[in-house]
Amino acid sequence: MKKIYLSLIFVYVAFILNAQTVILSENFQSASGSTPPTGWTRTQATGSNGWKFGTSLGSQYWVVPAHTVYAASNDDDCNCDMSQDFLISPVLNLTSYSSVILTFQAFFTGEYSSTAYVKVSTNGGTSWTTASTLSPSGLWQSVSVNLTAYAGQSNVKIAFYHNDNADWASGFAIDDVSIIQPMDYDLAMLEISTNEFQQVGSFDVTGVIQNNGGQTINTADLNWQIDGGAVNTYNASSLNITPTSTKAFTHNIQATLGVIGTYQLKVWVSNPNGNADMLNTNDTLSKTINTLSTIPTKKVVIEEATGAWCGYCPDGAVKLMQILQAYPDDAIGYAIHNGDGMAFTNGNTINTAYISGFPSGLVDRFKFADASSVEQDRGEWMTRVGERLSHIVPVSIDLTNSYNPTTRALTVNVTAEFFGNSQGDIRLNCIIVEDSVTGSGSQYDQVNYYNTTASHPMYGLGDPILGYQHRHVLRSLLGGSWGTAGIISSSVSAGQTFTKTYTTTLTSTWNASRIKLVALVQRYNANSDSREILNASEHELTIVTGMENITNNVIWSVYPNPFYNITNVSYVLENESDVNISVYDNTGKLVYNQINGKMSAGNHFTDIDGSEWSAGMYLIQIRAGESVFSKKIILNK
Repeated sequence: MKKIYLSLIFVYVAFILNAQTVILSENFQSASGSTPPTGWTRTQATGSNGWKFGTSLGSQYWVVPAHTVYAASNDDDCNCDMSQDFLISPVLNLTSYSSVILTFQAFFTGEYSSTAYVKVSTNGGTSWTTASTLSPSGLWQSVSVNLTAYAGQSNVKIAFYHNDNADWASGFAIDDVSIIQPMDYDLAMLEISTNEFQQVGSFDVTGVIQNNGGQTINTADLNWQIDGGAVNTYNASSLNITPTSTKAFTHNIQATLGVIGTYQLKVWVSNPNGNADMLNTNDTLSKTINTLSTIPTKKVVIEEATGAWCGYCPDGAVKLMQILQAYPDDAIGYAIHNGDGMAFTNGNTINTAYISGFPSGLVDRFKFADASSVEQDRGEWMTRVGERLSHIVPVSIDLTNSYNPTTRALTVNVTAEFFGNSQGDIRLNCIIVEDSVTGSGSQYDQVNYYNTTASHPMYGLGDPILGYQHRHVLRSLLGGSWGTAGIISSSVSAGQTFTKTYTTTLTSTWNASRIKLVALVQRYNANSDSREILNASEHELTIVTGMENITNNVIWSVYPNPFYNITNVSYVLENESDVNISVYDNTGKLVYNQINGKMSAGNHFTDIDGSEWSAGMYLIQIRAGESVFSKKIILNK
């Protein structure tokens, strides 16, 4: 999946009618079926359904969120040639206008090769120029495009263009189209980007402003105050904010808070180019700031959306491993499978909420200020992890657990400790991750488009890769997709702790020696863009009683058995011991010998690769110090 960089900007404020000139307004209420509104036209390739109009134009794999009557080009429904799907406005005479802005609502997920554009013609539709390229999003989004370059033209048409790029693609939907001449001066506060959590002391006031007016803005006053106190003003210059564009800023005066508590930060913009702002309702934003006694250690969670059927997904696994190697103590990663033998309901819920194409992923389920959605292209993961590690959070998370390998019963206690005040719906969760999962058939064999790419780590491994080891597989979310509600109060004070106990039984087919537990503390909001994972921690299983074999100093197991190509020997030494692992075939011939030497007390894991052996029964023998024990294992092919 490629991330599309675009010139369109999201807008959050509607323009008021008495301060602007409306050139064209269309909400498609008069359109239906294949009949566009009066003056609008459709063009499409032979065999294409083209643009349609209605309230239910989605399909099985391109589900459009509820809306009023809208227009849509849906290749998932048609699976036809939608390379030329144009929806074209009436002719616009812009000779009397000095600035022109297009705004509209759009739903565009960008899945399965779909691309979407706004195009402009100045010769009645004979030729077209791209004015904007849409960015994917899982929600309806407000879009603004600066068309001032076409002011003064008399024969202008605007087209919404969907291209399936010769694939069975998804779709592009629009609604509430407006073309206006905006008021001259309208600066809006788009975002206060200052972290809501700050350690006691001084910190920067940062934000983003947007030019909703028709004039380029070079100077403006940026103001802030806390709890109605002194106003701090920054006379910013050299801004060069063109119409519809945004500008990030850092105020030249820091805020200082010396006591743990909760404060209201108010930030506003005024005096664009030395003039009165013509729409004051969008000038100001406020944000709650909570100060902390200590900044807890932050760990970042990367959720890789993948599937055995997905030929590009092996590269997602490579990217995730690169991050875990680069940040071994700071990053936690796991794969959420879709449409294969490792997919399950709660994992599907997360993928459905955020993922538009595979492989892609989530970094702390956080929507970054410069991103159009929570979903992140795999090429962005490493950078985003670095950004999140510097993010201040108010809470640490830890867990203890006890696992009985005889009954496979697992008890987990997850505890969150807060270092400052916090508000909202914050939840606990515990997830179960199994490493190196294997299986046979299309539900596990990994489709691999990199089999012939010599520079890629998956080169030459086959397509599909038989017996592929799926790393870091998400197996269960004990608190559900969005965490356990009601454990943490909606208003938390510094110093409070909260604990949730989870009990479960590990599925018999899961290899307990490869299980890890991840504790999460996460936000919940009706808006899926605001379900950030605040912090996490990762832990091994704690064994509280014997495994399948106990011999003096050693607790040990072999899994899976029977196995396909690879099995795992796990053992726990009560004392430091010399360890040797041998495997013999049914004639007594030694086929595997691993001399580990002196091993420390604790948990140890060893993979045994039988891919070169014939199918059949083998004897594995493990020597640890003075103890020797054996077990029959079966290799299936």
